[in-house]
Amino acid sequence: MEPETHQLNFSTPKEPYINLTINEKSYTISSRLSLEEEELYFLTLETDGPKYAIAAIICEKLKNEPSPPSLEDLCQERSAPAIAAYITAVTESQEKLLPFYQATDEALPPEERFQSAYSQYVDQIMKEFSAAIAKAKKQLEDTASNMTRALAQMSESLSPLFTAFQENLIDILAKITVPTYTDADKRRLMNHYIQWGALGWTTIPIAPYRLFRDGPSHFDDPHKALLAYCTPSAMESLFQSLRNQRMNHQDLNSAIFNYQQKHYKACAMLLFSLIDAKLIRDQPKQSNRLVGARAVKKWKEKIGIQTEQFLFTNLSYLNLTACLDALFAKSDNFQQEPATINRNFLAHGMNTRPVRKRDCIQLFLALHNLLSFYETI
Repeated sequence: MEPETHQLNFSTPKEPYINLTINEKSYTISSRLSLEEEELYFLTLETDGPKYAIAAIICEKLKNEPSPPSLEDLCQERSAPAIAAYITAVTESQEKLLPFYQATDEALPPEERFQSAYSQYVDQIMKEFSAAIAKAKKQLEDTASNMTRALAQMSESLSPLFTAFQENLIDILAKITVPTYTDADKRRLMNHYIQWGALGWTTIPIAPYRLFRDGPSHFDDPHKALLAYCTPSAMESLFQSLRNQRMNHQDLNSAIFNYQQKHYKACAMLLFSLIDAKLIRDQPKQSNRLVGARAVKKWKEKIGIQTEQFLFTNLSYLNLTACLDALFAKSDNFQQEPATINRNFLAHGMNTRPVRKRDCIQLFLALHNLLSFYETI
């Protein structure tokens, strides 16, 4: 039986649209910029200037229309009203951008006003982002501390704690402001990252950090799709990374040896013991924590200033909690063995199917990502 997937519900903002007339033909397009369109704007702005940058966005949105206008058409004087109308629609659809645009010199062409306004808007977003980082980091520290304290008192199941931890992370993710991601986009991403975790998968070091943008249902065989990144050389790199971490190296080396010898049950039991030990014994050290402006500086050094990467970093934490939730799920009197390897079935000798190589790969990855999480906080 496949693990239960989780769905998150947020209010979805209405998509803003505008009607443009170009070369006496009417088009309806969204005034919201996607991530790809925003990247296109900045690239074109750097090489061809503000008018071509806006025109490039409109061309991108109309590329699937029959006989769409060309970039040169949009940059002609006769298309200036369409350019101006689109800029107005974009600025009015973003509440925080509009004041910056209204404050620009009305004597300037609309595309130059937009360039100036958008630059100031991005600066403001970065300031808000820094404040969000400080708050999010504090929440992550608090939830991690609560997690490790509670785990020491738990016996069979860790699920209640992981559920609470997920709720805190969902709250953090909902408050992260990334201009190119709507609430609906974030809801979809969170669902996909949780679904991958429920299947036992956490992020893979050599894979693209946005690999989980598509949910498991996007793939004919989701396990096979991710195993493609777990080649022998990739696993050896993962083992070396784990050997550099603070843990019981004797147990780790035994787990690696059993994996290489295809003794997967013994390998899995050792890996579960290492994950248990990390969750229960390693309390975050308050004296080593950074707070306030120093915390923001340290966090930026780790992940850079890209709001998108900050979003995906926190999505990876959400994915980790969903995976741990599946790995440590309650046994329900061992009535039905879950498809994802389960600590309680294995520890009590109640598993009926053999432990697979894939199970061990997932556990190595879960251990790696758990250690990385502790390093971050």
